[in-house]
Amino acid sequence: MHDVLPNLIVVRAQWDSEASVWVAESADVPGLATEADTLEGLQAKLPAIIADLIEANGMSSDLPDVPVNILTSKLTRVAVRQS
Repeated sequence: MHDVLPNLIVVRAQWDSEASVWVAESADVPGLATEADTLEGLQAKLPAIIADLIEANGMSSDLPDVPVNILTSKLTRVAVRQS
């Protein structure tokens, strides 16, 4: 029996300020946890990693390809002048 992929894979990418890297995870692809120095670098490596994990997890889909939505989050701070 194969697990069926959703029609859209959601990847959550978050900036880790302590490690200075983007970290990506997805509940839709078991085992997905990777990082890169830049968001562009992360986006470039995700397709191959996701494809390998789909195969390794024995997942299937009726679609010829599955879109991946990368949701990003990066916290920044703004100094507030004191009166």
